[in-house]
Amino acid sequence: MEQPLQLDKTTERLGTDPLGKLLLRLSLPSIISMVAISLYNLVDAFWVAKLGYQSVAVITIIMPFWIICIAVGAGTGVGTNALASK
Repeated sequence: MEQPLQLDKTTERLGTDPLGKLLLRLSLPSIISMVAISLYNLVDAFWVAKLGYQSVAVITIIMPFWIICIAVGAGTGVGTNALASK
């Protein structure tokens, strides 16, 4: 006779912990990543501003496209990892 599957303590928390606590814990790496990207862009704009206002305009125009590229790359990576783990 087979014994019931024992869940790991970390996996078991997904079904028992409060939703708000889980959302914060699981989203924290993404939040930290986006803060780091924003700080990078802020510092980049500070240094590029010394070159002139046209340079800052270029950064302002390019930044949304850069964020979209990062989002697509990260989303594809996460999706591929999830698919591979199945």
